Amino acid sequence: MLKKIPFLGFLFFLFLLLAGCSEGGSGEEEPVPEPVEKNLYALWGTGDGIFFAAGTSGSMQKYDGLSWKEEDTHTSFDLYSIWGISHDSVFAVGQAGAFLHYDGVEWKKIVIPMELKTQPFYGVWGISEKDIYIVGGNGRLLHYDGIKCTPIEITNETLYGIWGIADKNIFVVGEKGSIWKYSFEDNIWQREISGTAEDLYSVFGVWEEREYCIYAVGANGTILCYKNDTWIWVGGVTSVNLRSVWCSSSYDVFCVGQSGVGIHFNGNEWSLMSIGSSKNLYAVHGIKNSHVFITGEKQDILYHDLWDSFLELSLLPWKIQKYGEYPVSMEFEKESRIRQFQLIWDDSLGSQITLVAKKNIACLNSVNKGKGIQKVLFCYENIASGPFVLSLTHEAESLGHALSIQLKVYKYNHVPDRVRLSFLPGRPYDLSMSPLHQKLLLPQFSWNLHSEYPTFSIVTEKIIVSPVWHWVLEDYTPAILDYPCSIQISRDSIKKFIKR
Repeated sequence: MLKKIPFLGFLFFLFLLLAGCSEGGSGEEEPVPEPVEKNLYALWGTGDGIFFAAGTSGSMQKYDGLSWKEEDTHTSFDLYSIWGISHDSVFAVGQAGAFLHYDGVEWKKIVIPMELKTQPFYGVWGISEKDIYIVGGNGRLLHYDGIKCTPIEITNETLYGIWGIADKNIFVVGEKGSIWKYSFEDNIWQREISGTAEDLYSVFGVWEEREYCIYAVGANGTILCYKNDTWIWVGGVTSVNLRSVWCSSSYDVFCVGQSGVGIHFNGNEWSLMSIGSSKNLYAVHGIKNSHVFITGEKQDILYHDLWDSFLELSLLPWKIQKYGEYPVSMEFEKESRIRQFQLIWDDSLGSQITLVAKKNIACLNSVNKGKGIQKVLFCYENIASGPFVLSLTHEAESLGHALSIQLKVYKYNHVPDRVRLSFLPGRPYDLSMSPLHQKLLLPQFSWNLHSEYPTFSIVTEKIIVSPVWHWVLEDYTPAILDYPCSIQISRDSIKKFIKR
């Protein structure tokens, strides 16, 4: 009996060794994880704000609407692409043919034949859990029906990105400017004329007003737009490699790439974004009219709010009397699809004021109250170019004067070329508080100012150009209770852009 123990021990050791060579019956052997600086190559999110970011060595981050948390994918292969149907049905693909599914609880590997895993998978997109497409190295294109993967032969060129619209078309991009289009109606793949030989890494689009809005990006700053069944080159903003593109509409397109470069198209012009990072950026995805996330080197996850304040008007220490109004007229040269206004004031005397406009106001949030300061946010959509008139006025339940009034105007990725303000300086809360002040802050551009006041007014103006364009009015005629004045500000120069 003692002589058999070494042999049984050898068999037990051999069993352990063989068991460690496969996972999930796939015969897949994964590398032993080593400490590395992890990058996040892929990003995808739902319309209700749940996001997933994946990258080096199977790393996965999930955003639940409040914070990012690490997820266990049970793989150590790099992950290059994510796509999902909902927050509890998400697919990820990557190095060595890695193919994963998230069911809302955990990530599980999808077993596919070894002969189909000889190339990395770079992109995934689908229609349902039983209708998924995968692209990868050496022209790898697979269709997954929920049970098995079937290869589709169209090219030997590496394919990097995929996007489509159910029942219409699928678009695939890859090396040397290759673009392939699949028609569900004709059940055929056809090569498109891209007009470039640069590698294309990402494609994304939306179906808008019965036509496509699709963009593809790639090496050396390449940006292509699909319009009227033709791919048009619209690059020129940068020369760095662009790794990802995402859009919510034809007037809201984002591209990111090497060295912290981010680019945005607002429907009229392309402009460089202020990202706040010099690291390589690999993916961008967002929520329409709200915000985008950007992922990159060393697990960087950047948040970019799509709303910026472009005008801040402060009235200190002026007041609006209970039955008075303070008219503010603004003129925008270009149409603004969305515009927000935030009204802030000191209500210590019991005041309740609001904005009144010719258009209906949709108030996005309730009043925030604290230490005598109230804040209300108003939103307008599809505002045409030209004059836009607002009035600050008291509500019926207001009990006293409003003090220290501030009006902030927010734009959605658009800086106006011209702003006109026509206003009555109002009445001082205390005549001894002279001079009365008005402040106007605008973005850091070169602005021309033209102002008009009555001949009897005693007014001084001062302009400070750093860090923002800052105009200060000091009014030494408080005894003159009401008189009209106006200012016009025109922009001299704008960001570098390429018109389509």
